Amino acid sequence: MATGSFITPTGGSSGGSTLIPYAAYLDTVSGNDSTGTLKDSTKPYLTMTALIAALPAGNAFTWTIYITGSTVDISMPIMPPRNLTFNADIRYIYNFNFDTGSGSVITITTSYFTWTFLNGNINLKSNATANRVLGTGYQLNGYLQIRGNINIIDWSNEGTDGSSVSMINSDVTINEFIKRTAGSGLYIGNAIYARIKKVTYIGFFAGFLRSTNTFLSRITVDLISCSTANTVTPIQATAVNLDLELKELQLNGALNFISTLSKLTLSDLICSATTTVVDVGEVQLVTGRIVSDVPVVQLFRLVPKILQNLEAKISGSFNYWTNNAVTIDNCRLTVTDYIVKNVSGPKVVIFKGNNIIKQTSKTLPLIHSYTSASPSSVDISGTLNIEPDSTLVDQYATVNYLNDARPSYRGIASALQTQTFLT
Repeated sequence: MATGSFITPTGGSSGGSTLIPYAAYLDTVSGNDSTGTLKDSTKPYLTMTALIAALPAGNAFTWTIYITGSTVDISMPIMPPRNLTFNADIRYIYNFNFDTGSGSVITITTSYFTWTFLNGNINLKSNATANRVLGTGYQLNGYLQIRGNINIIDWSNEGTDGSSVSMINSDVTINEFIKRTAGSGLYIGNAIYARIKKVTYIGFFAGFLRSTNTFLSRITVDLISCSTANTVTPIQATAVNLDLELKELQLNGALNFISTLSKLTLSDLICSATTTVVDVGEVQLVTGRIVSDVPVVQLFRLVPKILQNLEAKISGSFNYWTNNAVTIDNCRLTVTDYIVKNVSGPKVVIFKGNNIIKQTSKTLPLIHSYTSASPSSVDISGTLNIEPDSTLVDQYATVNYLNDARPSYRGIASALQTQTFLT
């Protein structure tokens, strides 16, 4: 008899002989594949392979699989693309091992289906050496929707598209995502809301998230950790409609964003002393606070960008910025040398709100144009307070005051104009 610590749809314990519609029972110790019967909690199956094979054809209803037994390693078959809910005995943490075979662990389909994980005590794992992906094939052919709470995803390989896990239209919390491969790791499609409490990089890697979203997705990562001296690239492909929030880094290398994001929130982001650079790439909006003893932020890419309510130490900001404007709005920045260097185009920087800029090395102006043939400009609206003896622009740039604003920065206007304007 299955006697697990979970709640059945009737509200009683898992014991009893009442048949429960759309319920299947797995007991990893006392189950019996020969006598196992769907809907009957007194006749659980022993293996997931036999239970899945017993499910009727079709996907009109969601079947709930109740799992108990002290044997926590469960060998998983190739799974059908159907709606399933997993309710596991809260006394144990179970490992769903997808080690056998290659390719997708789910039969390829063109219909959406949902897996829901209750209780947060199931790990999804694969030690397969061949191409292996938790999904329904290629990342663009992924129809798996994940709901609920997963304890750990630990995947040793990836699909032919470079993704280990492919999900779409999901709402999920993952306690830890362990990344052991060089691919993107997690592919997300369309609307997804996910919180990942920890991402652990082991060995060589290239990225973590991959997305070609049509609809807005929001991902929160509490901690990214890597002990090897490698570059962590959380975003590996276009993710225009992805909002990403990062809270803490424990790295022995660099953090790079090589693709477009709609928004990056650095929520009191704490960086380890060995973190050398955070390149936010083609992120359109950066906001939050970075806590670090060393300058860690490097910002450059050829797209319009907004820094809003950002507090950070910056080591080399926008490099080779062409024909695009960056807006700095209500920021407190400590800059090693420049904000923008080698730029060309009509608009370079727009200061809005109340900004405080501290420059630790004053060998370059904060805004440095490329040549006299491609002059740039700085628009100031609000208050800009820069360090004394710091130069705002070079001789190839002009300063414009918007909305009848008076000169409102403390520092040297330009390399040729040495008049100091006080706030």
